Amino acid sequence: MTSARSAFSGRAVALACTLAAGTFALSACTHDEPSDGGFGAPVARPEAKDFKLVVEAASPTVKLGDDLVFKVRVENHGGVSTAVNVPRLARDSVIFKVRGGPFDLAWLDPARVNEKPTGSEPDPAETKTIGNGEAAEGEIRTTAALCGKFVFSPVYQCQALGEPLTCEPVAVEVVPADAGSQLGVRLETSHGTIDAKLRADLAFQTATAYATLVKRGFFDGIKFHRVIQGFMAQGGDPKGEGWGGPGYTLRRELHGKLPHTRGVFSMARQQRPDTAGSQFFIMFRNAPELDKLGYTTFGEMAAGGETLARIEALGSNAPDGGPQAPKEPISIKKATLIFLK
Repeated sequence: MTSARSAFSGRAVALACTLAAGTFALSACTHDEPSDGGFGAPVARPEAKDFKLVVEAASPTVKLGDDLVFKVRVENHGGVSTAVNVPRLARDSVIFKVRGGPFDLAWLDPARVNEKPTGSEPDPAETKTIGNGEAAEGEIRTTAALCGKFVFSPVYQCQALGEPLTCEPVAVEVVPADAGSQLGVRLETSHGTIDAKLRADLAFQTATAYATLVKRGFFDGIKFHRVIQGFMAQGGDPKGEGWGGPGYTLRRELHGKLPHTRGVFSMARQQRPDTAGSQFFIMFRNAPELDKLGYTTFGEMAAGGETLARIEALGSNAPDGGPQAPKEPISIKKATLIFLK
């Protein structure tokens, strides 16, 4: 496994998440072919025109912070039984192009990986063989992280069909929660509480994925495994060792509108783009050099400056290349979504 540390010098190296995404490829869907009897008769193959993609939102209106649920169905209207990907939110299955709110286009399409002791590799899609009149169904569930009217344009990927399937866009409106119109996160750490506003208006997929992990309780009990005075605190690794992740990686989102300054939340990744997962860091200082390296910022501290100072005071002050663990354990006792006015 190649470490991102070999690519950069100085403390910018500290942000490199060692989760490896592996080489990604679309899952190969197969089909049942009738025998040609050894005489070279034509073999029937599935064609995209014989399949239909149907996507519906469970509700056209969702409150901020609630689950955003899509029902997805791939129908076979041809005569060839075909093994297709069971729909899931991933680049080997269903991709959403999202328009609305303050942006023209965002993506929802994590790359799925399997964590291994020595790194990660692509996670094969689950397949189902469907004949004429049959369908493969799936449910895609994520978190409504931004208020506004959005249009989700689904694209279904399956190599056996030769080309992606599309369907009518799905319109969903996300309305404010009773407690506020901006989604944030509260990190109750072992050394105090930090509140941050999630900037889904700038990094839609990253903020959405982070909010979804918070709702799952993913961050509860996870420690900040790297804390460097005068630089940043990094956490979000379920293994606590710097190479773990959630089982997927995200596209890099470069918006250039939230620079790395004190209290800003940003995603750790490998030296390669599109390898962020769950590991994130909180800045202790302004770091314009990180803006140039292309890390995705997705949140900014709204409260908890004293907590951030306590965490920084426990950080390592060793020279570059020295120990980077904090002087005493610092953990996220509980992470919850909050609502800000």
